[in-house]
Amino acid sequence: MSEEELIKRGTDAEFLLTNEMFRQTVQRLLDTNVHMFFNSDPQDEDVRSVAYHTSRSLTEIINTLQQEVQTKAQIIENKENDNE
Repeated sequence: MSEEELIKRGTDAEFLLTNEMFRQTVQRLLDTNVHMFFNSDPQDEDVRSVAYHTSRSLTEIINTLQQEVQTKAQIIENKENDNE
């Protein structure tokens, strides 16, 4: 993948991470699944498993988007340093 593509991906990821509707939606889904996990019967493994894995998946999406933003920032920083 070219640097331009990585920068574009970082820009797109940053847009999502700063979009209030996206942030609220992710937070609401996380809250719902945490609530479902902690309010379920400890023996209800299916409900707890779905809640856990959904929360982990949402967290991984956010982490991946943050990584894309960091990659973009690093590429830009390296380009600026090369131009000095």
